[in-house]
Amino acid sequence: MKPGKRIEYRELDELQPHPVYTGGVTPKDGVVCDCHRNGSAGSYPVVREDGTILNGHKRVAAAEAAGLERHPVEVVDVTDEQARELLALSHRGEDALKDALKDTDEG
Repeated sequence: MKPGKRIEYRELDELQPHPVYTGGVTPKDGVVCDCHRNGSAGSYPVVREDGTILNGHKRVAAAEAAGLERHPVEVVDVTDEQARELLALSHRGEDALKDALKDTDEG
């Protein structure tokens, strides 16, 4: 089943990292400049209805560093299991996140 999704602007202070996301969030200077110049990072962070970020933590950090108050996001309507799958796919190279997701599946 494919999750429902839509694009909308969200206030950055309404967005928060997924509880198991452990990555450092240091945006690239170029993305911060894009945000400052264009009002957007160029692609949409993926968030749940409640504002939990599944993909795009660095893009959100870049928008904040550029002084933006709002940013377009892709809002997905997913179950908790689908959210974990999306998070795992988008951060598949991060071992600490894999371990944290594994712990939530076992707990």
